[in-house]
Amino acid sequence: MVINFAIKEDASDIRLFCQSVWVQTYALDGLLKSFTEFLDEQFSIDKLHREIEQQQILLARTPENGIAAIAIFNKASKEVETFYVLSHFQNQGLGKRMMQALIGQGMPDMWLTCWEHNTKAIVFYERLGFKPVSETFFELNEQHHRNIIFELSSENHLAQLHK
Repeated sequence: MVINFAIKEDASDIRLFCQSVWVQTYALDGLLKSFTEFLDEQFSIDKLHREIEQQQILLARTPENGIAAIAIFNKASKEVETFYVLSHFQNQGLGKRMMQALIGQGMPDMWLTCWEHNTKAIVFYERLGFKPVSETFFELNEQHHRNIIFELSSENHLAQLHK
């Protein structure tokens, strides 16, 4: 796997990749209309172009140049806004390599939110040294979805990421 920064030409692939992973993770009751409207807005080509220009977007690519994982990092807020690894690339060290790459870009302190029912992701983040610090709620279609806020500080990540 090669990890590199996204360029504008990657926007269409990023859009489909993120929409696909989002649906697999969150559409437990099927793909609802409210989901498609959210996904169209959240991963629009224009929005992705802006994010590619303004934020750190790392892609992990297979030898065939397919996207296997993505990390969207907002340098201003220090938030990992999106962190997706395709399911068949999970448990192979790729997520850990992506986090190491973010830290290697000078982002030792960061935070993220994770849906409370995404237990695989919660276990992964905690294994890397992220600590739950609070909660927030994601609202979609008049429903409130609890997310856990995790924080990784330079004090608690070095030992975990270098194991």
